[in-house]
Amino acid sequence: MLVRNTLLTVALLLAFPCAAGEEETPISPARPGYGDTVSTLKQGQFQYEVGYSFVNFENYLIVGDGNKDVSQHSLGEMLLRYGLLERLELNIGIGSFIEQDLPDKFGFTNSSLAAKYRLKPKGDAAKTELAVIGGITSQTGVDFGDNDTNFFVGFASDTELSNAYSLSGYAGYVEGQNELTVSAYFNGALNQKWAFAAGVAAILSSANARQVLQDGTDYNIGGEGDAAIYPLKEVEDQFVFDFNATYPIGLDSQVDFYAGTGLDDKSPNFFFGFGYAHRF
Repeated sequence: MLVRNTLLTVALLLAFPCAAGEEETPISPARPGYGDTVSTLKQGQFQYEVGYSFVNFENYLIVGDGNKDVSQHSLGEMLLRYGLLERLELNIGIGSFIEQDLPDKFGFTNSSLAAKYRLKPKGDAAKTELAVIGGITSQTGVDFGDNDTNFFVGFASDTELSNAYSLSGYAGYVEGQNELTVSAYFNGALNQKWAFAAGVAAILSSANARQVLQDGTDYNIGGEGDAAIYPLKEVEDQFVFDFNATYPIGLDSQVDFYAGTGLDDKSPNFFFGFGYAHRF
């Protein structure tokens, strides 16, 4: 029922005409990076974003198989965005396909429904923009999804330093998982096309023995029989360095690439990914 309603919603969104007569600005996806951005679509615009990511953890003890690296592939990472009003948009996150060696295991993550509102800057000379995001995650995951419906809220900021550089930040909390994500990025232009962002992120969780992976999904450590996995060190708070680069294709499309590493032995050994976004 949820899948059918989601598809119906997307079809209705596509049926609305886009706002006309306004000067187009380059596409500004919510990906890549930890958290969200301040950008919102104009009223009537539709945008989709997709991607792939790989994450590797090391120093895990698999029951009956000794110490092993643990890796995860995530394919999909689809986000559908629609501009409802000026500075207000609807976001629908479609659960990703996950393959993970715990030992071999695959499934789907939960979907989400959210709204983002970009606060109007205080005057034309304002250098900082803010946005607030709120929504819920739905119980659509298979093996990698949470069994509960969780509410989440986030705050994004972007401060212009010059025509070529800016600082952005994000803080978000997921109820139920008791998970707080905080990130900060330095953004700049490599040339007229390529842009980059370099930053750090912290994923803080009070859940006991819970592995929180790069794309926000979780896997409860324990399980039964051969499916059980125990870390040599409890995986809770994680700290990572992330670098990403983006390349626009015209005004309405963009490709992105990113890679990073953990900053302590509880965090991912390394991760990387790429994605694509297109606006209608």
